[in-house]
Amino acid sequence: MKIKFYNRDGSEVWIEKVGEEGWWQLRMKPNLLFSFTRLLYEEDGQRIYAVDPPGGPFLSVGMKIEERYMIEEIKNTSMGIFLLLKPLYIDENV
Repeated sequence: MKIKFYNRDGSEVWIEKVGEEGWWQLRMKPNLLFSFTRLLYEEDGQRIYAVDPPGGPFLSVGMKIEERYMIEEIKNTSMGIFLLLKPLYIDENV
């Protein structure tokens, strides 16, 4: 599953679902995420509260995605930037 975002620089930016635990990977083409993406940390310097790829979108904890999900957590790893999304509604068709 993939959700695309608007980017004012014309790059392709999207998130892709990875695994079954609610984690989605932030992707960008051309891949500028590791070079130019800003990560904003809580005052304690431990938790990331927002990620801002070049040209956007600015994504932050608590933000709604397509009125279907809310960002609960953001992680930066050697494998990429990941967002933990919580569904806002229960899917009755499952």
